[in-house]
Amino acid sequence: MQRQVERMILTLFGVLIFPGIASATVLFQDNFDNCTSNCNSTNLSPPNSASWDQWFIGGPVSVGGVSHYAGEITSPGRNGIGKSLKVWRNGNTYGYQGEYAGPLHKNDFIGAGKNNLYLRYYIKWPSAMSTDNNTLYLKQWRITTTNPDTYHKELYLNINPWYSSIQNGELKLVTSDGQCVHVLLNSSSVRDLFDNEWHSWEFNINLANDDLQFWVDGVSRYHDTNANLGGYTFDDFTHFPLGNTNGHDVGIAWQSSWQAVEVDDLIISTSYVGPDSGDDIIPPVAPTGLSVE
Repeated sequence: MQRQVERMILTLFGVLIFPGIASATVLFQDNFDNCTSNCNSTNLSPPNSASWDQWFIGGPVSVGGVSHYAGEITSPGRNGIGKSLKVWRNGNTYGYQGEYAGPLHKNDFIGAGKNNLYLRYYIKWPSAMSTDNNTLYLKQWRITTTNPDTYHKELYLNINPWYSSIQNGELKLVTSDGQCVHVLLNSSSVRDLFDNEWHSWEFNINLANDDLQFWVDGVSRYHDTNANLGGYTFDDFTHFPLGNTNGHDVGIAWQSSWQAVEVDDLIISTSYVGPDSGDDIIPPVAPTGLSVE
């Protein structure tokens, strides 16, 4: 009930402060609060909190007398209420054999046929989460497009530390052929986000206009109006929020304690969403040359 009241207040606030949001189309959303079945990654069956298609299987595994599934939807969620999605790692428990363990997958992506989306979610990185110095990259989510060029059709969000811990990496959005590389945050800014706090991340990916913008907590941190994203339309949305490391045949070691990346309040929309009303909302700088479907 408390979360429902908050959302009603958010809707009213959004109409008053950002009138454009009222006319936006929400294509997909999940605050994970309503999950009552398949709420962990024990098998492929997706959680019933939203129209996901599958878990990536993992767990449970016990380390030091504490057990976790690789992916869990549990309490508490953001602000200590509801539930959130947690992807757990400890040592090499979910190493290269299970490197995709725990995230969620969406076939027939809700944005299919569209070429301009806003992807907003909250994420919390524990300060104690780290990897060994063999880490080349850590994939987060991947969006595939209908681009017929196999090598340029996938968009990845990665942390790239290049033989260091993930806390020393840069946050990048890249195409699968490596020809398009956008450094959204430098290593210092990434390190600052491993602070045990919730942060709003929002991406505007405009394939039609080759426009890419990224906000953290409502502040625009990156904008490229000639992003070379490859055009066409969106297809699948996969391994959200955490994918593999160092390819599919080279594992890494995580920290020697259970730590989880948490995500909550995912919204995919046709226009800017912004932080929720309980946060410090900063209006986005309006990019030029954009159109909302």
